Amino acid sequence: KKAVSPIIATLILIIITILAGIIVYFYVAGYLSGAGSQPKISLSGGANAPGSGTIIFLSVHIKNDGTVPLTIPTTAGAIRADFVGVSLSTAAGSCTVIAGLSGTCTNTATPPFTSVTLTSALTLNPGESAGITLRIVATSSAQGRNVVVTVNANTPQGGTLTNQISLTISS
Repeated sequence: KKAVSPIIATLILIIITILAGIIVYFYVAGYLSGAGSQPKISLSGGANAPGSGTIIFLSVHIKNDGTVPLTIPTTAGAIRADFVGVSLSTAAGSCTVIAGLSGTCTNTATPPFTSVTLTSALTLNPGESAGITLRIVATSSAQGRNVVVTVNANTPQGGTLTNQISLTISS
C-alpha cells in the first residue's frame, strides 16, 4: 500500500496551521479596527436660480454616515457656500434661512461666499440627517455657475471633520 510519508503529512499540517493562523489574524485585525469610532459626514443638495437668476435657492442635506455622533457648531462658517463667478448682494436681508435648520446667514462680496450661523449646535447621531435651505440674492444671474458648500462638524475626540459638495446652479 502507498501512503503519504509522516514527514510530508506533518509539513502539510504545519502549512495548514500557518495559513489558518494568518486568516484568523487578518479577520480579527479587521474586526477590531472596525470597532473604533469612525466619523463620516455626507452631503447632498441642489441649487437653482429661477427667472432672471438673481435669487438663488440653495438646499443642503447633511447626513452622519459614521459610527459616532457629530456636532455642527454655532460658529459662523460651520456651513459655508463659496460661489464661483457670482456676485452676491450684501444688503440686509440678502440671505435668509427659509427651511430646515434655524439660524442666520450673511453674504460676503469678496470673495463671494455665504456663511451660516446656526441658532443652536446640531448633534447628528449615526444615521441621522438634517437639511437647510437658503435664499440668497445675487447682483447678476447665477444660472450655470458653481457653488461649493463646506460643512464642518466636531467629533467626540475634539477634532473637526470637513466635507464639501460642488453644485451647479440650475435655472
